[in-house]
Amino acid sequence: LVLFQEVPGCSNCTKFGNDILSHPLVVEAIETCFVPLCIYNNQSGHDREILDKYKEPSWNNPVIRILDRNGRDLVPRQPDFRSLSKTLGSMTAGITASGSEIPDYLDLLKEEADARENGSLADIYFSMYCFWSGEKEIGGLDGVVATQAGYMHGKEVVRVTYRPDRAKV
Repeated sequence: LVLFQEVPGCSNCTKFGNDILSHPLVVEAIETCFVPLCIYNNQSGHDREILDKYKEPSWNNPVIRILDRNGRDLVPRQPDFRSLSKTLGSMTAGITASGSEIPDYLDLLKEEADARENGSLADIYFSMYCFWSGEKEIGGLDGVVATQAGYMHGKEVVRVTYRPDRAKV
């Protein structure tokens, strides 16, 4: 996984790093499924050689490329630094193209990111006798992407974030 970016401090690079690349599950996937490399697109030397090899422009917004061990693209370059869903799509496609198995947590995160970015999530609250049990049981239902236990008006509740097109809540 090669990240082409400007020098640290670029606002788009910082946003991409803070909003997408620092998500704990994205970090886990990058560290376990890829060999990460960062190339600064406004540097000389070895960075410039790699930029030239892949025809990446200088002073560009962040771009991700997923390469095989011979340096060939496994999937199309991914220039959309604003979308967690598209980044995860490139990562999962790259993992598949390499012949490896996509970790379950990455598939679930991609499903959630797709739903969030498409605006197809809804929330519902359930009053429970025990929010820990409710959270555990409801969280395992198809289409449920997140649960959060808490209190509302003095009662134990579980907030359920789900995809209405998939869940029967």
